[in-house]
Amino acid sequence: MTAPKRRDDDKRRTLATLLLVLTTLASLPTLATAFKAADFKTCATSSFCARNRDRASSDRGAYRVAAGGFAISGDADPEKFDVNVATADLLRDGEDEEEASSSTSSSSTAPLRLRISAYDKGVVRVRVEDPSAPRYEVPDVVLPELETDGAMGFSSVERAEDGSRTTLTLSRMIIPIKETPVGSEVKVVIEHAPVKITTLVDGVEAVVFNANGAFEFERRKTKSEEDAPPPEPSPEVVGDGAPEATPPHEPEVTSYAETFNSHTDSRPNGPMALSFDITFPDALHAYGLPERATTMSLRETKAADGAIATEPYRLYNLDVFEYEHDSPFGLYGSIPMLLGHSVGASEGDGGGGGGLGG
Repeated sequence: MTAPKRRDDDKRRTLATLLLVLTTLASLPTLATAFKAADFKTCATSSFCARNRDRASSDRGAYRVAAGGFAISGDADPEKFDVNVATADLLRDGEDEEEASSSTSSSSTAPLRLRISAYDKGVVRVRVEDPSAPRYEVPDVVLPELETDGAMGFSSVERAEDGSRTTLTLSRMIIPIKETPVGSEVKVVIEHAPVKITTLVDGVEAVVFNANGAFEFERRKTKSEEDAPPPEPSPEVVGDGAPEATPPHEPEVTSYAETFNSHTDSRPNGPMALSFDITFPDALHAYGLPERATTMSLRETKAADGAIATEPYRLYNLDVFEYEHDSPFGLYGSIPMLLGHSVGASEGDGGGGGGLGG
């Protein structure tokens, strides 16, 4: 074969290979964005989200700290290693304290238990429990040493004379910054009615729990077979494949079973959603809630006027190849860790300097 002939054959093979590569690359976006939206619930088709996303603007009663206020325990719990845990009963507005605290109270009216404990490096842990119907607690697998090695006490407790507020001051802590010990004072201020918890570092607000009144703890209920309501129907699907929107503040659903497509969740204990809001007053960016095909600095899902802009950031523990680009839809992992970063500090829901831990 002559040299020109070989060169022509080489060119043809190169062009054929290049064409194959380009064809393959051109098909990748189609494959990657073949997201089957109808197979996954949205906020409108998830009753817990539809009930609670706009919780703050609904007319349901807020929660308050019971008249007895906070009890402070100075003894270490041999099981949980808590030191100086502050506890108080939580009631919804309108609930009678004597009736709620009586031994005959049902699980849906008995007080909730609010527990606040402090840890090294300014971490403040806030837990809400239902003593009448305990729920499963995820073990501390991310930072197991926090409970055993990092617990610290409250150096002072101040109670307002009118019973409206309790202030807890953490023992003086040392935070090494650039290898230079710097003392920081961390306070936790609890407004009793409605309940609001603010963590301050050296007098500056770092994290606020329930500033917008979104806290809701749906209680376990029992039902009898004869009066069980029918399953909630799956919302109709409109022309573009997206389920028809449901007003975010529609009345609370009383059904037990809930159906989506061909799947039914019997929910034998009724709706049991938990919602709350966390505010990072000085934070310019928020990160976390892994992993998504969107910006590292999470974008707002509501407009400035409160109007819905996008779906909320959802936690899905799944492995799915198809996904939507620049979407709040989850890809991998279900870790409810959110970090707010400001000029002088970083705060987190789940742990961090001056942060609130779940």
